[in-house]
Amino acid sequence: MARRGFLLLEVVVSIAILSLGAAVILRSFVSSARADAIAGDILNATYLAEEKLSEFEMPGRENMASENGQGDDGRFQWLSGMKISDEDLGIAAVDVIVKWRRGNKDNRLEIASYFETVEAAE
Repeated sequence: MARRGFLLLEVVVSIAILSLGAAVILRSFVSSARADAIAGDILNATYLAEEKLSEFEMPGRENMASENGQGDDGRFQWLSGMKISDEDLGIAAVDVIVKWRRGNKDNRLEIASYFETVEAAE
C-alpha cells in the first residue's frame, strides 16, 4: 500500500520547529531595533556635545564658567563648563556632559577638550 501525505505527528513537529525558528528571528529583530535606538541616542548626544564644545572656540567665550540647557527635542540635557588649565600657556579645559533617559535608564556622555584662549593666541 502506497503512503500518501504526512502523519499528524510529522505536521505538528514541523510546525513546532518553524515556530522556534520564527521566535529566534523575531527576537533578533527586536534586539536589533533596540540597539539601533540606543546608537541613535548616543549619536544625537555626541552631536549635541560637539556643538556645545565648538561654541567654546568662538571669541568671547574664554571667561565662560558654566552653562546648561536642553536639546531641541527636550530629551537631552547638557551642561558645559570651562576653566583655565594653564594661565601661562593660555590653555583652557572644557567639559561637556549630555544626559538623557531611555526607558527607565539614565544615560550620560562626557566630552573633554582643551583650547587655546584668545589672550594666548594674540
